[in-house]
Amino acid sequence: MNKVMNIVLLLACIVVIILGKSHWESRATDYNGSAGATEQVGAEEVNNKDNKSQASEEVSELASNLPKEIKEELQKEELPITVEAVGSSATSEDRVGWPAVLQENLDNTYGEGVFELTVTSFGDKTSDEVAQEINPGNVDVLLLEPFLLKNNGILRIEDSLELTTNMINKYKKVNEDVTIMLQPSNPLYDAIHYPLQVEELERFANENDYVYIDHWEAWPALDDEKMNEYLTEESEPNEMGHNIWAQYLTSYFTGN
Repeated sequence: MNKVMNIVLLLACIVVIILGKSHWESRATDYNGSAGATEQVGAEEVNNKDNKSQASEEVSELASNLPKEIKEELQKEELPITVEAVGSSATSEDRVGWPAVLQENLDNTYGEGVFELTVTSFGDKTSDEVAQEINPGNVDVLLLEPFLLKNNGILRIEDSLELTTNMINKYKKVNEDVTIMLQPSNPLYDAIHYPLQVEELERFANENDYVYIDHWEAWPALDDEKMNEYLTEESEPNEMGHNIWAQYLTSYFTGN
């Protein structure tokens, strides 16, 4: 009887030892697995932070020319940033017009959905006509080509700038934080009075703290006959003219 009891106790001890070992091995496996998962999550968080930091630096470089408020919207990813290009027939809605080329370039640089560009073209109308018809949108940026070339010989520059102010104020009533960017229409070969009016536009922009985009810098000199290669017979940009205009704007919007 004692022998039987001893054998039973021995077997019980062996079972306890085996179960205990199995339990501790299981605990150790769970711990190692948990530690590994924690290390993996930590590594992913670090990578995500590094990627976000790199993306932020890239956006800062691309937006280096842009006003502070637009940079902030880009950093906060308050997208899309809406831009309305308003102007004469030179601000064309055509697929080869500078607005369409600019939109494509911005999509290629920033990615689609970051900048959203719409076009409002008033053809051959003068500023006094446009001021009565314009219907301002709620946009982040007004990219305005005042109608100086259409006004030329019809309105005084003082009247043109006053009407430009009226148009801008209409946009500010819709969005008081709208960013105003002014740019001239296309240059003309060997013009006399028109370039002087454009100088007044630049002075007006600086005095009112508006962004002035001088894309004329990219065109041939005003007294260079090569200018005509970029214009139609109606003295408006042809495809080459729209392209040179669009590339200048692209450089401004992308930090070049």
